[in-house]
Amino acid sequence: TTTTTTTTTTTTTTTNTTTTTTTTTTTTTTTTKAPLNKSHCTFYCHLSPHCFITTTT
Repeated sequence: TTTTTTTTTTTTTTTNTTTTTTTTTTTTTTTTKAPLNKSHCTFYCHLSPHCFITTTT
């Protein structure tokens, strides 16, 4: 008597990998058009257009 038992077990494991990428870009531009020396800045503003961007405290 010959008994042949064949057991086949197939295990398939599927792992779903979720990658979440969050990119946050914050751009803050502060322009002060009224410095302490307004008359001084206004005078040189004709020669220096970047006077409005320069902030002096």
